[in-house]
Amino acid sequence: MALVYAFDLKLALVASIVQHFNLENGADHMAAWFQDMQVYHYSDALVITDVVALIDFILSASTIFSLNAERKAALSDHLHRHFAAMGGTLHVQKASGLIRAIRRTPWYSSEDVIRLSYIPAKSRASPDTNRH
Repeated sequence: MALVYAFDLKLALVASIVQHFNLENGADHMAAWFQDMQVYHYSDALVITDVVALIDFILSASTIFSLNAERKAALSDHLHRHFAAMGGTLHVQKASGLIRAIRRTPWYSSEDVIRLSYIPAKSRASPDTNRH
């Protein structure tokens, strides 16, 4: 994403989705419903050597943003220059992993369950004795 943002900060690819829930903030989002959370990071990376494949991948997000032909050419030039400066490869660290958690006890107490399940006899509907 940083490479695309270096080209144009206005391109909001999938950043808004990633910012809402990810490994860094996921536990905070889940804290109201889960306890004993542990975040496990899986260290992995991509080494991209095909700049054209990267350009095609970025442009495949055209449902999120759109570039006219001139902007697409400018993006392509930007990425080709970056690849040349990096020796023809791009190292992309992947942020993947797992958030492990235990579901909190229900929001209600056992006293609430007893209170909800007890209905006084005179409040209960009597069976319909006029059924045929």
